[in-house]
Amino acid sequence: MNNFTRLTIVLVIGLAGIGSVLAFVSYQKFLRTDVSNLYAIQRKYNQSNDRIVKTNAFLEDQITIFESSRIQTFSEKNGKLLVGVGQKNEKTDLYLVDVISKKSTKIDIPEGLVTQIQGGGGLFIFTLEKIVEGYPDFKGILNILDTNTLQITNPNPQGFAQKVTNLHVSNDGQLLLFSGFGSYHYVMDLNNIENITKIKTKMNYSTGFDSTSTKILAAQFDKKDFKLVDVVTGEEESQSLPTDRFKDVTLSNTSKDVYFTVKNAPDSDMTSQLYKLQKLGFGDILKSDISSLELPKLDSTDRFIAVEKYSKSEINDTSDFRIAGLRARPASSTIIIFDTRTKKLIDNNFKAIDLVWES
Repeated sequence: MNNFTRLTIVLVIGLAGIGSVLAFVSYQKFLRTDVSNLYAIQRKYNQSNDRIVKTNAFLEDQITIFESSRIQTFSEKNGKLLVGVGQKNEKTDLYLVDVISKKSTKIDIPEGLVTQIQGGGGLFIFTLEKIVEGYPDFKGILNILDTNTLQITNPNPQGFAQKVTNLHVSNDGQLLLFSGFGSYHYVMDLNNIENITKIKTKMNYSTGFDSTSTKILAAQFDKKDFKLVDVVTGEEESQSLPTDRFKDVTLSNTSKDVYFTVKNAPDSDMTSQLYKLQKLGFGDILKSDISSLELPKLDSTDRFIAVEKYSKSEINDTSDFRIAGLRARPASSTIIIFDTRTKKLIDNNFKAIDLVWES
């Protein structure tokens, strides 16, 4: 081996070492322990595939976890993603993805359209709709996937497994909240799927559990009042929104705060399509005269509120709307985050949709 060869090997090893150090430093920067992490879908980020990325609450860096030609829906729990892949109104392929290794496993499911996914404990719960003449039949069938055995259970307790919507899993992964017929909601014990409690309050909108896994927020569209319902005792606490023009409403993990989006103006011009974020008792938190702010989601610490921001052109583009939060939403958005501790807005032009905070 001559001196030139030795020098070349040393340089290659040295550069590889420097690259590894830089990559490690970059990854360490991303893996902050003082803020929450999140996942979101980026459409056609490289002109061909969709991808699911992971970033932190300051939107500083993004790591690609999974990519495919078309990602329809996903959820995260305990370091795993369950991802639904397929073209709109076509058969969904389902993949279980390990966040660290990025290894994906295809899950065998009947032919149909996966419309909702929620994670809880070692389980993922999803609804599957049949496709009839090119369109979903809107009769969601409940499915429970065990991430350890990869076995799927199709519970049909009391006949409520048909036409299931609005899935929410408690933070401890023990309870499933879902809506059934007649705007009624039900709570299923995931350790005993035959154990179902019917919530007396009739509602067509719920936001899931608080951090104690006992209270949920129930609301009716086009009405000002909503209720905090204790799923254990059945007790209800009624409160009132200052308007009936809200689109989204969400409950903090501590049950102390309620956030909701409301129309910028009651008139019929373009401003009526734009929504701002308010906090009950405090008024405006975020607003924009040129964009609509929708789908607020709080992280587990209640410090960060993520919002999807739609421009007027995105709102007017009806070519590829999606259903999110039980309503039609634009196919693209910019995710912004409000830090309730510093009162600062984080907007790094992060183009993505369907944000999920890491469990």
